[in-house]
Amino acid sequence: MIRFRNLIKFAAMAALITGCSSDSNNSNSEETGTDASSSSIGATMSSSSTGTATSSSSGTITPPAGNSNLIIDGKEFKYKGQKIFFSGMNLAWIDYNSDVGASPLDENKWRKAVQDIRAAGGNAIRWWLFNNMSTSPNINTSTNLVSGLPANTISNMKKALDIAEEYGVMVSMCLFSHNLMEDDNWGNYNEKIPIEANRKLFTDEGIEAFINNALKPVIEGVGLHNALWTWELFNEPEGMAANIPNASWTKSKIPMADIQKFSNRVASAIHEYNSALLVSNGIHNTDAFQYWTDAALRSAGGKDNGVLDFYQIHFYPEHQTSSQNPFDHPASHWGLDKPLVIGEFSAAGWNKEQFPAYKVSTKTPQQLYLWAYEQGYAGALSWDYGGFNDNVAGNAVTHNYAAAKPGMEALAAQYEQYIEIKDYTPQNTSGNGVMQVTYSNVQSEATLEYQKTFNLTGNPAITFKVRTVGNASAFSLRLVVKSGSSWTWSDTNKMCDITAGGAWTTCSYNLSSDFSDVALSDVRSFLIQTFSNGYSGVIQFDDFVAGTTVINNFDTQFDVFGVAANMDGGDAITKIETVYLQ
Repeated sequence: MIRFRNLIKFAAMAALITGCSSDSNNSNSEETGTDASSSSIGATMSSSSTGTATSSSSGTITPPAGNSNLIIDGKEFKYKGQKIFFSGMNLAWIDYNSDVGASPLDENKWRKAVQDIRAAGGNAIRWWLFNNMSTSPNINTSTNLVSGLPANTISNMKKALDIAEEYGVMVSMCLFSHNLMEDDNWGNYNEKIPIEANRKLFTDEGIEAFINNALKPVIEGVGLHNALWTWELFNEPEGMAANIPNASWTKSKIPMADIQKFSNRVASAIHEYNSALLVSNGIHNTDAFQYWTDAALRSAGGKDNGVLDFYQIHFYPEHQTSSQNPFDHPASHWGLDKPLVIGEFSAAGWNKEQFPAYKVSTKTPQQLYLWAYEQGYAGALSWDYGGFNDNVAGNAVTHNYAAAKPGMEALAAQYEQYIEIKDYTPQNTSGNGVMQVTYSNVQSEATLEYQKTFNLTGNPAITFKVRTVGNASAFSLRLVVKSGSSWTWSDTNKMCDITAGGAWTTCSYNLSSDFSDVALSDVRSFLIQTFSNGYSGVIQFDDFVAGTTVINNFDTQFDVFGVAANMDGGDAITKIETVYLQ
């Protein structure tokens, strides 16, 4: 997503941010990038036939046996020998900067997003991984080099891909974003991102450390997963590059040549592991193709196989003109020799008549998705699933799943044979739902969290029901609240004790009298903590309310608490699910 949307996006992202990161600063660099595309934009495409390499200059890894179902044939993708078009959305994250790292994946939120996109007829989702490096990968604080991966990095990626495969959805795995150079933007809890380490990432030493200590373990752990679409190197790298026309918007900047060198060497390492793996890049607009040709990348990094297998571009009507608009030009207009995916565009479309600040003509979501397919593009993924309010439209338009759904449905209605990866029948789930949590050998503590903003002025009384299931023993818990723009943590010594035997217990708390410093008008998050050392058992929760305000009645599938990010004991919470009582 481009610069001005990021200001909106990050202003609203406090609700998704947990943890901490280091603080450092460095000066801006003003060099420009390598442009080795004087002959043509399209250069020779790297082979997409299956092949492996067991070693590289940096070390040895053993790729898995077997061929990829997904290949590139000219300017199209083919899946199991048939043309496939990627229709879907950007997630782009569940918990900003925390989807991979120390905390377990919030499987319910991920599953809901994947299921929703598939139910609308889509087959693709774009997911941000390391983003700005504030939580993953690990950084050696002495050398500022990547030193490894937090405990759940690979397992979270594999779980996400496993779930996507169930539904016939493929994932664009986006490694980094221009946010690497946004040292005045969100890391976690308002901490600055590790800018010194992020700068060093683009040096020869930094690239080697990232490849050896993070990239290789990740691609070896994920392998040729059936739900893996592509390893996407960056989201809009032009934003952090110095002196790039209509880009270069981050506070700190680095030379484009360094970004190209990094891209070339990382792409090479992925292709060395297995040339069936596809590599792409989230280019911020069509003016920047010149930086990502085969010739430009080889010139910058020296690796012949360090090139992109296909291109992704982004488009937003308030910031770009018709000359940059893929929805005003067929894919052939750009003169490329590889598939071209529209990797970001406004989910609700745009209305020129109602909002004249838009620089291009009116388009509906249906028109956008159909245009992308019918005009030769290889995919279309709108921004974004969770939703953002359109400031150009006076915040009157929300670009979210509900807005994009008719577009994906219209496309699937006409061209399903080129989208469907596997059969899927939506499940009808309704009735009295409860949240069921399985604990396994709690060590000192385990914490659930539900992030949603409420104004509870006049409704400070919190109640929720809890009971044990089966032979689970007695259980004890407490409530914690985060509130205000700083997400201030407020806890209490008041415990709620749940007896064994399956009878419901009502836990009661008062945010005014049992806690201190809760901003009732801006409650951001509820946490349920247990300190039952060694506890194993299944617990159910229901009817979480604040006076007349329903926080969650758990009747909606997948709308449950998650494992609290970046806190101890998360691994002891092995399953969280919606269960419908008979």
